[in-house]
Amino acid sequence: MAAAEYRIDSVPAFGAFVYADPLLGRGFRGARRAVLVMGGAAGDLSRSSAITTTQLQQLFNQAQKKYEGFVVATGDQLPKTKRLLEMMQAGIDGKDWYAETRQELEKTFGPANARMMVKFLVATSNNKTVAANTTLALKAFARYRMGLPFEVGTTGFDTLQSQLLEKAARGQEFGGLKQKSFEANLFGDKEAVTVDTWIRRAFGFQAKTITPAQYKFMDYRLTQIARRVGMEPRQVQAAIWTVIKEAEQKNSGNTSLPFEKLLPKNIAADPEMQELIANAKAGRPAPPRP
Repeated sequence: MAAAEYRIDSVPAFGAFVYADPLLGRGFRGARRAVLVMGGAAGDLSRSSAITTTQLQQLFNQAQKKYEGFVVATGDQLPKTKRLLEMMQAGIDGKDWYAETRQELEKTFGPANARMMVKFLVATSNNKTVAANTTLALKAFARYRMGLPFEVGTTGFDTLQSQLLEKAARGQEFGGLKQKSFEANLFGDKEAVTVDTWIRRAFGFQAKTITPAQYKFMDYRLTQIARRVGMEPRQVQAAIWTVIKEAEQKNSGNTSLPFEKLLPKNIAADPEMQELIANAKAGRPAPPRP
């Protein structure tokens, strides 16, 4: 997350990060340093009249409680920074997934149409495998180019996906923290951090639903690791995502191809899709939405 996006109400979630990163220091002094690390508007809080020592102490207490809650939520398995760095290094070959995926999309669909395909990938990504996400996004692109609705059921879209796809097709904003970050990363934002099911598992959170505070905590922590190792936050996230996904797929016997291989494979097997993409790249407009 970019420094300019840090706000005062985010400080407790960020402050919890200090407990997991001993290099910032423990206790109240560490909390003050954590606020300074944030940068931007919030980064000046501890040096200005905008916040008093008493208020900072209150934020520190809130951060401590949040961290303790995170430990419980992971079954006392919240990973140390060293462990996250090990996971990042193990998946380092996947660090450029976002940049490479955008290049593949622009090569396949053309720059203008790639932006819509990105939105369709985002709209169909929630709790889906890479294979399922690719299939649904291509199906959405086909229906968009044919001017057809994103019907629930027979098309394979669920109710939420149908709603998000319709908003995407109409150029409307959609999605929560995860979807917005995913879209931003694919559009070239290097600072946003996509926290999805795989990252949740990397951090050990057991519940399938990620709370806003948990999301911010994981976002901040990966961002600071990126600063430390001289990488983009999205690269750190992509590397960890790669190793966790591959490990779980191996354990489950799922040997799905990566996106950059799935996309051309699926298109090559669908002549109608090839024609729709060719028409889109040629600049022929899609029919109006029903």
